Amino acid sequence: MKRLITLVSCLFTVLHVHAETIASGGFEYTLEPTPEWVEPVSVPTETPDDSLALTIELFSSQMYLVGEQHRYYRRTVQTIRSEQALSDAARLSLYFVPDFQQLFIHKVHIIRDGERLDVMDKVNIRLVQQESELNMGIITGEVMALILIPDARVGDQVEYAYSVEGTNTIYGDKRFTNFTTTWMIPFARGAVKVFSDRPFNHAITNSPGEVTVEQTDGLYAYRWQQDNVAAVIDEGEYPNWYNPYGYIEFTEYDNWGEVSAWAQTLFDYDVELSSDFKAMAQQWLAESDSQMEYAEKVVDFVQNDIRYVGLLLGQNTHLPNTPDLIFERRYGDCKDKGYMIALLLRHAGIDAYTALVSMHSRKGVMDYVPSPSAFDHVISVFYIDGQEYWIDGTRNFQKTGLDNRGVGDFQKGLVIRQGETAFSDVVAPQEHLKIRALDEVLTASAYDAPVNMQVTVDFEGAEAEEMRAYIASDGIKAFEKDLLNFYLRIYPNMQAVSGLQSTDDATLNRLTFTGEYNIPDYFDLSQEQLTINLFGENIGGIASLPDVKERSMPLALYNGFVARHSIRFNLPEEIDWELDTSPYVLEDASTRYARTLEAEPTHIAIQHEYEIKQDHVPTSAMANHIANLHKIRDSLYFSVWVSNPEQQDPSANQLRSRLRDALKRR
Repeated sequence: MKRLITLVSCLFTVLHVHAETIASGGFEYTLEPTPEWVEPVSVPTETPDDSLALTIELFSSQMYLVGEQHRYYRRTVQTIRSEQALSDAARLSLYFVPDFQQLFIHKVHIIRDGERLDVMDKVNIRLVQQESELNMGIITGEVMALILIPDARVGDQVEYAYSVEGTNTIYGDKRFTNFTTTWMIPFARGAVKVFSDRPFNHAITNSPGEVTVEQTDGLYAYRWQQDNVAAVIDEGEYPNWYNPYGYIEFTEYDNWGEVSAWAQTLFDYDVELSSDFKAMAQQWLAESDSQMEYAEKVVDFVQNDIRYVGLLLGQNTHLPNTPDLIFERRYGDCKDKGYMIALLLRHAGIDAYTALVSMHSRKGVMDYVPSPSAFDHVISVFYIDGQEYWIDGTRNFQKTGLDNRGVGDFQKGLVIRQGETAFSDVVAPQEHLKIRALDEVLTASAYDAPVNMQVTVDFEGAEAEEMRAYIASDGIKAFEKDLLNFYLRIYPNMQAVSGLQSTDDATLNRLTFTGEYNIPDYFDLSQEQLTINLFGENIGGIASLPDVKERSMPLALYNGFVARHSIRFNLPEEIDWELDTSPYVLEDASTRYARTLEAEPTHIAIQHEYEIKQDHVPTSAMANHIANLHKIRDSLYFSVWVSNPEQQDPSANQLRSRLRDALKRR
């Protein structure tokens, strides 16, 4: 610890010695030696698994939080062991936000045949502002430093080190940070070190080893180091709240109430609204017979008339714009929209707030140590007649009342209001549904004639909202094409008779499409038995088997979703069916499948229904769930057969013909 104190004391005299600042792409980076406060970490001689395309011998992540300095340092040593890894390992990507951060590059070395080559003066470095989320209306200001290493070869060991200095002032005086400690690739040695002049609360999750703490003369050193850390075998398809990777967190926040208090400094519910803003609200009040009616006008306006644009620059990563500016621009991001809803509702005396949620972690946000970085989205919560309503201002195409308007599966939210100390349940109204239903009526006038098919597709609740957005973006013709391609996999010769017609019931939040098709050569008349397929294809894509079936991780499900597929086939003759029409049901704690069959002389009908009852399957129930999925998929592909009259005895055909003629004469 004595070394740490010595290095800290001389930091300000050596930190920027021999530094060279270079401009690129309208931004800057600096070449300089490794800062003196960085503790060296030796590179192991053994690799974790030399059969891999790329092996990581060392990663060292260190943070310096002393005085006003906030600097993150990273050093990586990796070995290129195949052509497959060559392009990625010889192309480095480093990220920073120039609005409040500086990038420093300390070294780029190649170790080849025991010889260390400093290639810093040969690498090609370009700063590029990519804005990878621009297609979603989000601008972050993040810049990528692309480093191309020349003459890299298989067998080379690449070592590089860089640091990023600065933090967003929106976070105020409190500090927090976190580090990932496991990946999908093993590593020989990993080290995390944090140096601070203040104590931290810290937690280590899914990681071997422990964090040690040393304190000397008011300076704290937190250290974690492990060798031969295994790779995470990522099975995929797990729920958002589940995180299989290791991480270490540090925070000065003692509880979530302090985080809510920090956010309250950003959302001023008592701000004065402009005269134009007030006039609009007053007009809505005059037109409304209740607080509920007024609230629906507010939510409709913010969701649909304020377009989504996220300018997450500087303090506006978390600080909302003023309501007057949002009103003038007619655009804003999640915090702007949530803030505007809360202010407009409070103008009418409705108890309303904004709330922090995590789209990435859902209820898993509660597993992290308290800090603002746990959240990535803002929604609204308000209370009318004792009823709680959660609304996401960024959602649109929600044409129904607030009692039937979904909010998204955020699960937990931290309300931004005085005295808030714990998370609240984010609950959608009970009436809000997630239903996708497909209804088909097929009619065969004769076995050798084309079969006519009338199709009805219903989307309800969240499914209707998503489909409205799709139609608004791509048009109904795109859905017509999608639906036709869906059926062409089953009936290769099918033809559309007419375009799709749509009806939108805002009260029920239901969007319905109807269409008509003809299926030539439905029956294979060369066979003795004619097949009628009653396949529940609308359910097949939902009741699908996971890629990894032997699982150690929970399996994510689309909670609350119901899929139905009904098929009625009208026959050209009466059939004396010999079928078991008993309902078939498969149910466990996570899902329920039901198949009902109706067999009448002139038609046969089936309904498949699949309901998802929770957001995941726990590992303890996985074997039973997978077994049920196999049974369900077998049940979806249900067929019946009728005798081909053209393949029967000629005398029987002659008798059948006489009977038909007699019936016609009647």
